[in-house]
Formats: sequence, C-alpha cells, structure tokens
Amino acid sequence: MMSPEILISVLVVVGLVALFGWLLSLQENNVNAVDSLWSIFFLFSALVVIATADQINGKNLLIFCLIAIWAIRLSAFLTFRNWGKAEDRRYSAIREKYNPGFRYKSFFIIYLFQAVLATVIFTGLAPGLSMPLEFRWFDLIAVSIALGGIIFEAVADWQLQNFKMKNSDSKAVMNQGLWGLSRHPNYFGEFMFWWGMFFMIVSSAYWWVMISPLIMTFLLLKFSGVSLMEKDIDSRRPEYAQYVRNTPAFFPRLSGFISNNKQAGQTL
Repeated sequence: MMSPEILISVLVVVGLVALFGWLLSLQENNVNAVDSLWSIFFLFSALVVIATADQINGKNLLIFCLIAIWAIRLSAFLTFRNWGKAEDRRYSAIREKYNPGFRYKSFFIIYLFQAVLATVIFTGLAPGLSMPLEFRWFDLIAVSIALGGIIFEAVADWQLQNFKMKNSDSKAVMNQGLWGLSRHPNYFGEFMFWWGMFFMIVSSAYWWVMISPLIMTFLLLKFSGVSLMEKDIDSRRPEYAQYVRNTPAFFPRLSGFISNNKQAGQTL
C-alpha cells in the first residue's frame, strides 16, 4: 500500500500534469488533450512510486516497463488521432451542459476528475512497484496476457484509423479484422492489459490490488466505454444495427477468429 506521503506525492504530480493539460486546453479551446494525458497519469504515478521505493527488483522493473509501454503507446496514438481535430462530441456535450464558464470549470470536471480517478485505479498497481516480488511460473502467462492486450488494442486502433483514413463516408461501419470479432476490440485489449497486470501483482497478498482491473472493467463496459460509445451510434450509422446483430459487443467471438485464420491459410 502507498504510504500517505507517497500518495500525496502522486496526487501532486498528476495534479500538475492535469494543470498543464488544462492550460493547453485554454489556448486551444478544446479539451481533447485529456485523452492523451489519461495513460500519462499512470506513467508519472509509477515513476514516483518506483523512484521512492526502498528496494526494487527485476519483477518491479518489468511491471514498470509494461506500464510505460502501455501508457506511451496509448498516449501517442490518441495524440495522433486527435491532432488538429474538433473537440470530441462527448466533451462538446459536457461543454454545453456546463456553460457559461466551462473553460474554468473544465479543470475540475474534466482534468482533475480524471487525474484523481487515475490515482485511485493506480493504487492497485502500486504494490507491484514498491514491494520486491518474486517471479512465479504464472507470471509468464500474466505477462503474455498484458502484452497481448497492448498488441490487441494497438492493432485494433491501427485498423480503425486506417479504415477512417481510406473511407470518407462518416456513416460507414468498420466490421473487418479485429472489428469483425468484437465491436470494441480496443476496449477488450485494454481489459486484457489490466487483468494481466493484476495477475502479476496479486502475489503481493494485498486484496485491494483487484481495484484496478475491476474499476477499469466497469469503465470499459458501463461508463465511458461500450455503453457511451453505442448510446446513439445507430442514429449516426444506419448499418450499425446489422453490425450489432452479427458481432458481440466486447468479448471477441472465437468462431470468427478461427474462420479468419482459415481464410488466411487458404489465401496463402
């Protein structure tokens, strides 16, 4: 568990990162930058904890490296995706709701809120960075799940971005590649990463390490993930209803994966 002193240090650091993002949003009149900062909150938190740990070992460093790979990859992709784009419709709706004065309110309801939420979730990762943990045979599976999640999410993000760049029809539905197995394969990859990290850290014997994957699973399924993304998507993309009937929302269909592999084998 993080000591009160370390927790305060983490909160101060992520608060400063949030402040930087907010000041940038004032210049751009656009809060999209908070998406890029989400994973960076975790990276800076991890840096604080591992830098102040009394003793670290190879497993601690491996956990830190996994967090860093996940955080930098996700932040870089979201920065590229949002660069020069209009404010996301989700944030535009919040802006309209909280105007007048949203420019200043956004620090608390967008940036600081996400910074504090990230800190709460991070507490489940902290023991993996601050306590020397022994390698177990099961860690090989856990690392495979976490790395597999990062790769799965990265491929899904690349496939969707490539589809959007090649298709000018804003109503078109991406249903190929990983998106033919799940309607939200990027979220499923995120799910894999967090549970993989949990299985690596669970040997710390602290029950609250489960807080990280549980909260992230809730966010992905019920809060800012699947539920929010599909709230009104069928009104913007008429073909999405057919996509819903043929494709599971979250967990990829194994039959589709096998079918895709068979088709690839026949092509070769």
